[in-house]
Amino acid sequence: MSEHITGQSWEFFLDALLITVENATLNITDESDVKYSKGRPNGFMRGKSSAEGELELDAENMTLLTTIAATKGSWQGLVDIDLRGLAIVNGNAQTVEAFGCMIQLKDILNANPNGNEAATCKLSFKVAGDDFVKFNGVSYLPDSLF
Repeated sequence: MSEHITGQSWEFFLDALLITVENATLNITDESDVKYSKGRPNGFMRGKSSAEGELELDAENMTLLTTIAATKGSWQGLVDIDLRGLAIVNGNAQTVEAFGCMIQLKDILNANPNGNEAATCKLSFKVAGDDFVKFNGVSYLPDSLF
């Protein structure tokens, strides 16, 4: 029986900083659409593309990220950050890269005094870099747009 890639397989880097996440998402919105002539499909039109996501971190990993924010002078200074995720299991690999991210604090307190779960913080991010997003080393956007 072979092992498969799961959420536990992933390692994440914010620039060169290795972080452990409780949860991570990255969503792409692509507004490209079909062009119609008299109600019939007639090619397509490129629309704008955007990407955004969330990272949920425990207190230890928020402390690591705080050091980056401090060197940038503020939490709003966390711009132009590259996010890289890598998972390798039994020779199968997946990579996700988001370039030039703007990181924003979102849910900075999530603590249940009656629970046994780690306190976490959520960060949201928007992808702003020209390289946009790569999945398994392949760019989402064609080079011809730049």
